[in-house]
Amino acid sequence: MMAQDYRELATTLRGRIDAGEFRQTGKLPTEDQLIEEYQTTRYRVRNAIAVLAEAGDVFPVRGSG
Repeated sequence: MMAQDYRELATTLRGRIDAGEFRQTGKLPTEDQLIEEYQTTRYRVRNAIAVLAEAGDVFPVRGSG
């Protein structure tokens, strides 16, 4: 899946969070993993995560990987 827009990627990730896909680890995949999986740019991944953080769906933990 090629993410066309960071908002689209944020919606996709929110759906995966809501489905409990990351419940085991409590972490999203790394930026590099998301870039690879969605064949997109770091810019889109970072902005999508920022949208999720702004909405309170995720929160960054510096240095946690």
